[in-house]
Amino acid sequence: MSEAANDVRTLAGRAALVTGASSGLGRTTAIALTQAGADIAIVARSEEELESVREEITKIGRRALALPVDLASTKETVEAVRRTVESLGRLDVLVNAAGTDVPGTVEELDIGGWDRTLAVNLRAPFLLSKAAFPHMREVGGGTIINISSVAGKKGWANASAYCASKFGLTGFTEALADEGKEHGIGRWYFIRERWPLTGEHSRPKSVAPTNWRRPRRHAYSHRSVLRI
Repeated sequence: MSEAANDVRTLAGRAALVTGASSGLGRTTAIALTQAGADIAIVARSEEELESVREEITKIGRRALALPVDLASTKETVEAVRRTVESLGRLDVLVNAAGTDVPGTVEELDIGGWDRTLAVNLRAPFLLSKAAFPHMREVGGGTIINISSVAGKKGWANASAYCASKFGLTGFTEALADEGKEHGIGRWYFIRERWPLTGEHSRPKSVAPTNWRRPRRHAYSHRSVLRI
């Protein structure tokens, strides 16, 4: 029996928003959620790749809203939540799977690379969670999944911006979990991936492909932790 068929949970009548949904972990997570019955908004920079994912989801029989968004843009990021609720009627699940990295030593790394990494990996999850929170509270609860990595526990050379963003995401997720308890938004999941599998860069240039983890297995595990 497949993992999908073996999962007794259902997300029928729920709506989800997944970032980094054009490829990798974000894409497989989006598809897994729709297979569980959710309607979905998919967010990424590439409109062409998003359309391919949207077409695959509609074949499953669920509604899919493709939102080409630059997560480094505050306006576009916040607007993604508004458009999701406007189109799908609600928002129950938010998966922050998008990630980027600009490798380089602290001495070499330019301010633009630092700022973009922090904007996509840390500020965007903050903005999306902030915008989603009242909608989840309105429907009696919800789930936010922030995808991080071992870089949220240990730093290493040539990845200062990436590590800083993931350490920050760890603290943000823990604070958000504490704030959500009284609003029925009490189940928060912080999934530690070895490397970023979704977004502008699939992995830091210094990391060997043999250290990747397969995204599909993790996508199904993310779906299985939902309790909504």
